[in-house]
Amino acid sequence: MKFNHTMPTNIEFHKQKCEMLEEIITRFSPLETKAFTATLTQSKRSKALFFALKENSEKEFVFYKVYKKKYSPENDYLLRAEKKILKKKIENFIYSNSNKVTRFNKSYSIYYEMCRWCYKNDLLHVAHKYIQKSYQIAAEEEDLADMLKINRLWFLILFQLNIPLKEKSKILYERLKIKEELIKKQATEEYRHLQFLESSIEKLNRSIGETYTEKPLEKEKTIIFEESDTALSSYFYHKTLAFKDSTLDPIAELKKAIEIFEKTPDFYFKSTEKIAIEGALATEYSKRNQLVEACEVYEKLIHYPQLLESIASPSIHFNYISTLLKGENYHKAEEVLKILESRHPQFSNNALYLSMKVNTYLFLEDVSKLKSAFKQKQRIADNNVKTYHRFLQYLYYLLKGDLDIAEREIANIKKSKIAKKSVFYPLIDIFKMYNDFLLERSEKKLQAREKILDKIEDLNKYSDGLINHSLPVKWIMKHL
Repeated sequence: MKFNHTMPTNIEFHKQKCEMLEEIITRFSPLETKAFTATLTQSKRSKALFFALKENSEKEFVFYKVYKKKYSPENDYLLRAEKKILKKKIENFIYSNSNKVTRFNKSYSIYYEMCRWCYKNDLLHVAHKYIQKSYQIAAEEEDLADMLKINRLWFLILFQLNIPLKEKSKILYERLKIKEELIKKQATEEYRHLQFLESSIEKLNRSIGETYTEKPLEKEKTIIFEESDTALSSYFYHKTLAFKDSTLDPIAELKKAIEIFEKTPDFYFKSTEKIAIEGALATEYSKRNQLVEACEVYEKLIHYPQLLESIASPSIHFNYISTLLKGENYHKAEEVLKILESRHPQFSNNALYLSMKVNTYLFLEDVSKLKSAFKQKQRIADNNVKTYHRFLQYLYYLLKGDLDIAEREIANIKKSKIAKKSVFYPLIDIFKMYNDFLLERSEKKLQAREKILDKIEDLNKYSDGLINHSLPVKWIMKHL
């Protein structure tokens, strides 16, 4: 539904002969006059024009005060241009000294604050001009919360305007209907957002094996919904379906949401929301093993200017690297790792970051960088991770060509009490067989390879297949 921006054409509110600028200036208090003119020290013409209009509005008088020469009609454009400049300076001054009740310095805020100033100073017809302008811009931006606020003040101005009562009743009723429409749209938009938040909790609880039962708000409650949602509420509706409705394709719903999002007028958390929706799409692609599509989305996101201002920035980088590793794109993973470290150096000792680093350099077979990553990773104290790290250390010695040291490392792991309690202890047999594989003559390598693959398959019975998807096993399979 489109909202009215202007009043009915049969009503003439602006028959006054004085111009807006002159009327505003006549209402300046002594304190406001002093404060405003103090800002005009570098604008002598604006200052002269301000005091001239305060004293007398006749063109000849004003022109002489500003330009020190006699007025002529052909020079009228000079005065008009100077008045526009002064009007803009006055608007900025009033706005900068207001309490700014509209949100986030919106493009319509200055007109709203000018309206409030004029209303307070009993310039109702001037206030009406400003409120129309403010509402028109807010409507173009679909900022429902501020449209309600602006409409409220508009109603008060119209109520006090000196116009025939029959006409006044008609136009007040028009503002009343618009207020009702705005409330419905705002309620729908907020409810769609609530549905999305609820679905987010459900999705989170499903991932940790719990069921979400409490409903914050039921449909039967007092909300009256608009037939056509705002763009923002429609966006949240499709995002909710992607998270909640298992009968629908989440990627298709997320794409619909993104398409609507791109057409949505600006709102105060739009940059944050862009990261969230694009990140959700990339995650869904990655879950489906559509790694090329996932990486395309992540690549756009890491170059999004507002990403670094978002708390989601580290997780976006981590997820991108994880997807690249999943697709065995190790050179690109190294590039994004460096970007992550330069942007978020506080994560340089993060366990996930270090694991990704080891993964990357292991498969790139970059021995020096792998050694550096191991030095950092040794700070981790978990016994399972320690054992896992020792198997990775074995692979490091292999890459260096130190086969004797590698073999000794396996023997030491087998004797370790900590390793015996670890879920990764069954890897010892695999590594011993891999040692034999490396030493076998070429005619026996195929047979040795099959034995190792069978042994890896047997690992499924340990920890629900965790071990045979681990990095050491992946590396051995790649090099068999």
